[in-house]
Amino acid sequence: MEKIIIVYGSTTGTTEGMSQLIMREIRAHASGPSDKDLISVRTTGNKPETEIKFSGLDVTVRDVASLSPKELSDYGVIILGCSTWGDGELQEDFIDFEEELRGIDLKDKRYAVFGPGESVYSQFCKAVDILGETLKQCGAHEIIEGLKVDVMGGPFEDAVRAWAKSVIQALN
Repeated sequence: MEKIIIVYGSTTGTTEGMSQLIMREIRAHASGPSDKDLISVRTTGNKPETEIKFSGLDVTVRDVASLSPKELSDYGVIILGCSTWGDGELQEDFIDFEEELRGIDLKDKRYAVFGPGESVYSQFCKAVDILGETLKQCGAHEIIEGLKVDVMGGPFEDAVRAWAKSVIQALN
């Protein structure tokens, strides 16, 4: 069973919402839902953790604040979601995580990165680039180009759905 983890850091709730949408799209486009799907929602600290097992996939959604980078080794596919703050900086919960991540061996893992931002800034969605580069340096292999969403450009859910579908297609 392919184990996928979607890790998000969210200050305003946008990235968390994107991660839940990606999880639902993976479920919808993997091999189709079945009556054997298992959905489990747990709370780690004060953060919910969602785990879904379906159609040969085991998908977990976790807040980065409740996760150690070492735990990524338990998954074959790593999807990270992070917004960009300030002058091209990671969302606050990702700062220490990314530093610790640099020492983890992920050579047999695959990854994708997504994030919201505002295109009026010169460092638009720089967090997507930072995390992608860190995962690559850890030996992981990129599944698909990172998704950079301009939250000021209107509704972006269709772009997130299309990207998630492309992730599944690339995994097959």
